[in-house]
Amino acid sequence: MKLLLLAALLCLLPPALLAAPRAKVYARARQPGEAMLIVVTGEGAGRAPSGIWAGSTLPFYACTPATYLALAGIDLETSTGTARLDLTLRDASGSEKPWSETFQIASKEFTTRRLEVPAEYVKPGPELEARADREKQRVKALYGETTQELRMHGRFVMPVKGAKTTSRFGERSIFNGEPRSPHSGADIQASTGTPVLAPQSGRVVLADDLFFPGRAVILDHGLGVYSMFAHLSQVKVREGASVRRGEVVGLSGATGRVTGPHLHWAVKVLGGRVDPQSVMALPLDRVLGGCPSLSRPKAGAKVQKRTNR
Repeated sequence: MKLLLLAALLCLLPPALLAAPRAKVYARARQPGEAMLIVVTGEGAGRAPSGIWAGSTLPFYACTPATYLALAGIDLETSTGTARLDLTLRDASGSEKPWSETFQIASKEFTTRRLEVPAEYVKPGPELEARADREKQRVKALYGETTQELRMHGRFVMPVKGAKTTSRFGERSIFNGEPRSPHSGADIQASTGTPVLAPQSGRVVLADDLFFPGRAVILDHGLGVYSMFAHLSQVKVREGASVRRGEVVGLSGATGRVTGPHLHWAVKVLGGRVDPQSVMALPLDRVLGGCPSLSRPKAGAKVQKRTNR
């Protein structure tokens, strides 16, 4: 009798209460340099959730009519302390439902590395300095675009099979005795000519020879997520091409500012510099496995300009 009464009461409840939207944040840690996956379920059909993180609008992807996902990054130089993620969700009736999560950005200690490189890579002349600045602005402009399309298929994998990381993300760098920017990627052990694989599906937005990174490839994985592969001996893809996870994008080498052959893999999420290992730790296999709308990455997706740090 009690069960029948409960069922009758549930039938009288408005749909908004029966299917209240919820959000869940996945992250390896809440520290500088960590990636986050935000999954919203129970969202009102046809109305994407919204939110802002670190000054950037979160680009939510409709996995199903009621499930959305977005990625965000805690930048390498984010200050420790309290951080808050605020979202606006919508129930089945279209009513807005504020959602927030407050958490602590824990401190993280980074080691220091001291390297000796050719003098021109520490104090380049006017011509080389101008070239490096033009290239920096070009790359910054690429990272300032958010493709409104999910190009990722499953989890991220290592771009060099069976390789070890030789220089960790976030290390403070001193070149020829002079401090420089923190190491914003992971250096992976790889002799010259080792195949470099796409760790995730994406579109090639840069394939060129740059001053500091050397021969480099940048992949746009969609939703503001980018990978850069630097110091290549050869580039094996062309700008505008779509690649799948596991396809060869280049061969490792020692071009640009290096002390020897290796692969430098850097990841940015909405402009935030994150540890590639933190992206690999996200449960993308499980989450994206529930997205029946995923198809082969397409060129010409809608791109949104945004302010980048």
